[in-house]
Amino acid sequence: MEEAYLLSVEQNLLEVTRNLMAHPTGQEIAMNKDQVKGKAKEVGGKVQQKVGEAVGSRQQQAEGLSNQAEGKVQKKVGDVKEIAKGNR
Repeated sequence: MEEAYLLSVEQNLLEVTRNLMAHPTGQEIAMNKDQVKGKAKEVGGKVQQKVGEAVGSRQQQAEGLSNQAEGKVQKKVGDVKEIAKGNR
């Protein structure tokens, strides 16, 4: 059951990522792949952490926290790349 739930969440992450790229005005915000992948990994890690809490798996919780941290770092790398390109 946990695997099926995680698969469903993973599929929804793609939609969430697409929505993150859309600006409220309907214009797309340019995000580089590090920003997108980082945010997706951060969100996925949060989901993994919560699933771990729900099923009582400390390992899943820890992996989720780790993925969140990795995602934040990757997103920041993307932010720095955008700044270096002069897009921010």
